[in-house]
Amino acid sequence: MTTSLASRVLAIVGGVLIVLGSILPWMSIEGGRRTLHEAGTNGDGKWTVALGAAVIAAAAIGGLVPSIVATLCSGAAGILALVNIRDPRRLADSSGPHMQVELAIGIWLVVVGAILGVVGSLAAIEGSSSSRDEAAAD
Repeated sequence: MTTSLASRVLAIVGGVLIVLGSILPWMSIEGGRRTLHEAGTNGDGKWTVALGAAVIAAAAIGGLVPSIVATLCSGAAGILALVNIRDPRRLADSSGPHMQVELAIGIWLVVVGAILGVVGSLAAIEGSSSSRDEAAAD
């Protein structure tokens, strides 16, 4: 497997994790005898699903410009997840003062997917630049 292909596969895996994490619960809200699970798609997860899909598509296409798009989309998904990690009550509209909000698996998958997407697409950019330099030298 070439480095460029491995980089693109890594970015695609990152995009898949972003999409999967977006539809899974981002937090659980416990209060009294009830526990609610808030899916990411109840908030910013709608955006991260779209960003993850864009990462998958751009990484599958390959090349310099699509790899840049994949990098930017992965980074944006990661930033959205980190904003929600920093302030988890953004999703918890129904949480009162006696409710406890805990982060769930979905938001962490988005963060991991964003990291993999950025690393894979940056490596693909580097591979694309190296290929251009070698072609210019010939």
